[in-house]
Amino acid sequence: MERCEQHILVESIFHTPSNPMQVTLLASSWDWSLQSIYSRVLATRLARFPSLKVTVLVPEFSCSEHAYDKGNARIHGYNIVEAKKQPAFCNPTDWLIFPPKDLSTDIVIGCGEELGQIAQIWKECNQCKNICVASDPRFIPEQFRSELHNLEQSEVNETLC
Repeated sequence: MERCEQHILVESIFHTPSNPMQVTLLASSWDWSLQSIYSRVLATRLARFPSLKVTVLVPEFSCSEHAYDKGNARIHGYNIVEAKKQPAFCNPTDWLIFPPKDLSTDIVIGCGEELGQIAQIWKECNQCKNICVASDPRFIPEQFRSELHNLEQSEVNETLC
């Protein structure tokens, strides 16, 4: 996570709060899986920088509590946008290949192999200038992982929200 953040901060040198760098984080779901928690933490951490505008792109229908999830994201300084269902694609994660037309981004972040491949497609199709492929969330440092597992669900909610 830190290497990805450092890369983005170096890229954001020429951006200001009035002209922020557009960062899109790809997420295959928005639930309480380890990958989703990783995405929430990363989005929250990146949103703290005023020269970044952070968007999390998830497959349509991924937000279980749609209004709550999106409102909570706004409180933390980032937006959740949904990629529309693509009838020809059975896997909802593949819908992320087709971002909404009005979504602009300078950097796209894909965590893990599958989302990293989608980020590469975005780069090849000129939908972004740079990509950052972060490590698979299963390889989050043990210290962070054990902290999350030791918390009760309500404590996890409070920690991330």
